[in-house]
Amino acid sequence: MISFGYYEINDLLAAVRFVKSISESEIAVYGNSQGGVTAIMCADSLKDVKCIISEAAFDNLENAIDNRFRAYLFIPGKIGAILMIPLAEDKLKINIDDIAPIKLISKIHIPIFIIGGEDDKRILLEDTIRLYEAANQPKELWIVPNAGHKNILSADPDGYNRKVLGFLKRNF
Repeated sequence: MISFGYYEINDLLAAVRFVKSISESEIAVYGNSQGGVTAIMCADSLKDVKCIISEAAFDNLENAIDNRFRAYLFIPGKIGAILMIPLAEDKLKINIDDIAPIKLISKIHIPIFIIGGEDDKRILLEDTIRLYEAANQPKELWIVPNAGHKNILSADPDGYNRKVLGFLKRNF
């Protein structure tokens, strides 16, 4: 069962502990979509990590639900949320307000690179910018032209490699 990044925090922390137990290499965390949310929500727990790359991450779950309803069902998300949110909260035993990377990103004190697609219908440009603005320095933002939610790399493979590798080189 997925929890939109909430319980997946434990998986990420376990993975970082595992890598540290078998290697002295420095670690960067890369997360795409829900993985990007998980990386941000780990915030102050990622002590052994040099930097974070968060791609196509939502700012809060409420906006993510609203964006998807509007994009795929052409109705405001508040209509679907009336049914979905209580069911999800009950099943997951969490409050939707606890799945809000924008509330936790300011706890990150390592470099973060936030990547978003200009044409993403799931994570709107303004959601990505809000997330970036809430982050501490050092931070970088890249909005990829003509990219949606799942095609950021393929929309600009050369730019992607250049920007991501450049970020990693600057922070290792």
